[in-house]
Amino acid sequence: MPLYEYECPNCGERFEHLTRTNEPAECPKCGNRKLTKLLSVAAARVGKSQDMPPCSNSFGCCGGGACGLQ
Repeated sequence: MPLYEYECPNCGERFEHLTRTNEPAECPKCGNRKLTKLLSVAAARVGKSQDMPPCSNSFGCCGGGACGLQ
């Protein structure tokens, strides 16, 4: 499921929407469905997990290993 960024032309709200099949995005502020899809920058991890800082939250790893910080 792709994550898209949108901007509402009615109220100017910018938000992200995790797209599922046949589920149109809707502005969380005003409910408008005629939205402008924004260009977004892809995220990529560079380096090894050893180069990254340890998980700093108090309840363990933040994503069950998905973040690579175990």
